[in-house]
Amino acid sequence: MGQITNPIVKGITVLPVDRQSGPAAGAGATGNNSIFLGANAGLNSTISNFIAIGHNAAPHGVVDPSLNGSTVVGVNTLQALTAGGAFGFPLTVIGSNNANALPAIGSTVIVGNSIVNAMPTGLDASVYVGNNLYNASTANVTPSQSVIVGFNIAGTIAGNSKATQSTIIGTSILSGSGPQVTQGSVLIGNAIQTNSAAAGQINETVAIGQTISIPVGSQSNVIIGGGSGSVDAGINENSIVAIGQGSMFSDGGGFHVLLGFNTISPRGAGATFGCVCIGANAGTSVPSAAANTNLLVIESSTAVGGGTGNAPSALIYAKFTTGNIILGNSVDGTNRDFGGVPGTNILKLINGTRSTGTAIAGGGYFYVTGGFLHWVDQNGIDSQLSESVAGQLASSALTAFTNNAAAALGTLTNAPVAGNPTKWIPINDNGTIRNIPAW
Repeated sequence: MGQITNPIVKGITVLPVDRQSGPAAGAGATGNNSIFLGANAGLNSTISNFIAIGHNAAPHGVVDPSLNGSTVVGVNTLQALTAGGAFGFPLTVIGSNNANALPAIGSTVIVGNSIVNAMPTGLDASVYVGNNLYNASTANVTPSQSVIVGFNIAGTIAGNSKATQSTIIGTSILSGSGPQVTQGSVLIGNAIQTNSAAAGQINETVAIGQTISIPVGSQSNVIIGGGSGSVDAGINENSIVAIGQGSMFSDGGGFHVLLGFNTISPRGAGATFGCVCIGANAGTSVPSAAANTNLLVIESSTAVGGGTGNAPSALIYAKFTTGNIILGNSVDGTNRDFGGVPGTNILKLINGTRSTGTAIAGGGYFYVTGGFLHWVDQNGIDSQLSESVAGQLASSALTAFTNNAAAALGTLTNAPVAGNPTKWIPINDNGTIRNIPAW
């Protein structure tokens, strides 16, 4: 147990060159300033400043001096360890049944139980805290330069799975997926999985929430909210922002922005791209169509849940590629069109009604009724701006023109040309057509 320097003083003082060992611990070890307490802990190790505590803790014989100062605590931990890894050498492992198949390891902190315990190669520059993390991962698995905290993270993956430069925090994340390559990602929550058991990459993705489905082979996505993600298995979907509980995207497209509860990207006959849907249940009112790409849909439900009775009311529907915009509560198949072959940069106002009661304060507004454009000023005067009939000079379809008749004798002696007028220009005078002579 080492040499006691002063038996009179209470406690035990161990000389710097001594080691403390328990029964069957540290047999054959030659390093100094080390402690081996569990049975077979640190057998035949040659490094100094080494602590191995627990039955079968680092029993294979650590001989790499780069691991001087390492700490191993727990039963059946680092059973194959002999050397340091490629990303530096500090090492702290606390818990049982951790990384027991790794012959080399470095720059790693592992705290918990059953962490990467079946992984035979590649574990560097990472922090692992929790239970059953990468527990069944085998073959060429390198969760390197990552922070992984939680329970049952990638716990049942078998095959070539990696988590590089990623942060994974939560429970049951990637635990039932096929071999994955997760690089530069942040996954936080519960039951965050890929949407397929097939192998694929999940790169540069942020997923935060519960029960999130990440497209296999996707990258550059931001998915925030429970029950969000992809509804199609095995399809790449990239560069998507989906924020809100139940926000979903599909069809193998990308570049969508979905904001709000239960927002979805409009479905098409094939992949759809570049849609922006904002509001509760936004996008759910758009039926599947080949033209559903590059759409802007701003609409929202008045009740939770969507579906029958809770369909969203639209505010804006637009097409980015043509610049056409519809303002008002538009409905597919009813008034969500621009007529014939659509032009470009068209602003369509849905038929509505004017305000009643007191005059509008500090401005005026446009509205359309019966297909005719109106302007109401701050005094409440309603003017129809569009002609009631094509070819009319002007219209006062709501109020009769003011009659400025007087008693003077009217004469007409200086017509532009001799003879009768060649045009009688009609004016709608509150439903009565008046005619102005013209030559």
